Amino acid sequence: MDCRSGVVLRKELPVGLTMPTLHTFRLLPSVRKIEQTGDHKTLSQTLRSDAILHKMIAQDLKEWTHSVRNTLSAKLGPKSRSNPPDNDQLLHPVDRVTALFQCKRCHRTGRKSSQKGALDFRDVIQHRCPPSTLVPAKDEDKFKQQREWDVDNFVVDGAAIAAARLALSAAKLDEQTTDKQDISRYRYQWQCLTCSSRLTMEYSSLVSTN
Repeated sequence: MDCRSGVVLRKELPVGLTMPTLHTFRLLPSVRKIEQTGDHKTLSQTLRSDAILHKMIAQDLKEWTHSVRNTLSAKLGPKSRSNPPDNDQLLHPVDRVTALFQCKRCHRTGRKSSQKGALDFRDVIQHRCPPSTLVPAKDEDKFKQQREWDVDNFVVDGAAIAAARLALSAAKLDEQTTDKQDISRYRYQWQCLTCSSRLTMEYSSLVSTN
């Protein structure tokens, strides 16, 4: 079945679920089973009336997300190991503002092909390599395979993490408890003291121009 069924399924799922790329979503066991047995023209109505299908897909997404988060956490190194179960105040390593990655396949970062910057967790799971950055392939299937999402395509962005930690230190913020909402809420800005213009930057710009 074509990708239209996957699009329909994604649209009918509750808002707030961690959603990967469409290709990755269609590889989930429950989605593959539904696509093999359903028609994209009737899927929307079926999903709206079948709570069990909702739970199946939500569970697969939960398991997939858990696996990706553990893999990315391991890439961040031993200093970013998961928090003790009795300490709810500390953020999971992947949720910290210092959890920054880059795609080693296309050597670009950011959801848009024109954006160069560090990737956080949500950016990573939604990332697709721009066609212009891929190696040309005569076989169309091989070219498409290059764009398939794989957690192993991502590596730690050491320079961005170093910049993020310097910024947190300057603002006297704790890496283990500060998230993006905290930075946005208080509208933190940083000034570069090494350039003549004394450029003032927000956090997102700072970690993207390291």
